[in-house]
Amino acid sequence: MSSKPIEVLVVEDEPMLLEELAKGLEEDPMIKVCGTAEDVDTAYELVMSTRPDAIFLDIKLIGGNGFDLLNRLKANNQKIPPVILNTGYEKFEYAKTAFNDFHDEVIHILQKPFFANWEHKRQECLDAIIARKEGKDGTRLLTALGIFSIRNKNHTFFVTFDEIQYLEVGGGGTVFVVTQDGRELRLNRTLTNLLQELPPYILQISRYNAVNIQCISSIDHETHQVVLKDQERPLAIGEGFYPNLLELIR
Repeated sequence: MSSKPIEVLVVEDEPMLLEELAKGLEEDPMIKVCGTAEDVDTAYELVMSTRPDAIFLDIKLIGGNGFDLLNRLKANNQKIPPVILNTGYEKFEYAKTAFNDFHDEVIHILQKPFFANWEHKRQECLDAIIARKEGKDGTRLLTALGIFSIRNKNHTFFVTFDEIQYLEVGGGGTVFVVTQDGRELRLNRTLTNLLQELPPYILQISRYNAVNIQCISSIDHETHQVVLKDQERPLAIGEGFYPNLLELIR
C-alpha cells in the first residue's frame, strides 16, 4: 500500500459537525481532507477541482441532498468517487435508494453519532476506501446497515436482521427466511454461509434451523424443542447445539 495519504472530500450540512468530522478524519495520518462543503453546488465544484479518492457524504444538504450530487455527476458523465454515506436518517429507506441507484459507488455507511467508538469507525472507513482502490472491495452496503436482499424472479425483497423469525434449510443449497410478519422467502445460500453475515442473536439450533432468540416464546427442556412467538410448530434443538442455547439464556 502506498504511503501517500488518501484524499477525501467531506460534505455535511451542519457546520460544527462538518468541522469535527474533518478534524477527526485527519487524526489518522493516512487521511487528508482536500475540501469541505455544506451544499450540493460547492460539493460538485470541489469534486471536479480536487478529484478526491473518496467522498464522505451526508444525505441532507443545503440546496438538495447527497443523491442530487451523485445524480449530477452521473448526468455529466463524471466518474463518481467511492462514497461513504454519513447518515442519521432512517436507514432502511436510505439503504434501498443507495443500493438501487448507486450500488457501485457507495462502499460504506458511517452512522451518526460518529464519535462513539470513533477510532474503530474511522478505520472501517479507511479499510473500505483502500479495498476499493486495490480492487478488493469486500464491503457489503446492506450488511453494514443490518439489511440483506433476496431476489426472487423479478422482485428484490429487503429484510432487516431484526425482522427474521427463523431460518430453515430448503435443500439444494437454499434457505427459507421466515419473517415475523409471515413472509417466507427463499434464498440461494447455504445456512452456514448466511449465518456468517448475521448477528449473534440469529442462533443456529440444529443442522436445519436458526432462530432469532428475541422471538423465542419457550423452550421444552425435556423434548429439546423451541417454540417461537406466533408459531404452532416447534423447532427441534440439535444435540450439539443445545449447550450453546442454554449458555445463552443463563
